[in-house]
Amino acid sequence: MQRRLNCQTKPEKHVVLAGPPGCGKGTQAPKLKSEHCLCHIATGDLLRAAVAAKTPLGTEAKKAMEAGALVPDEVGGGADIGAPGPPSKRAIVP
Repeated sequence: MQRRLNCQTKPEKHVVLAGPPGCGKGTQAPKLKSEHCLCHIATGDLLRAAVAAKTPLGTEAKKAMEAGALVPDEVGGGADIGAPGPPSKRAIVP
């Protein structure tokens, strides 16, 4: 309960971790999440869920994934890629 209250008093913060696969984005994100009371939004997880749900976004993303290519920004860089819940005022996106 105290942690929740402490987190609510922190200022809004959005953090984006960028880098090539395997550089440590997924390792650092949980550490930053707990230290700064952030919501961790993993775009790769959201894209894989969209593929599994066979959404239009998932269909486009699947083509790139199966080809071993990066998902184009036009497909995976959209503001709404299926993140559950209301928008967060504090988020980290690796």
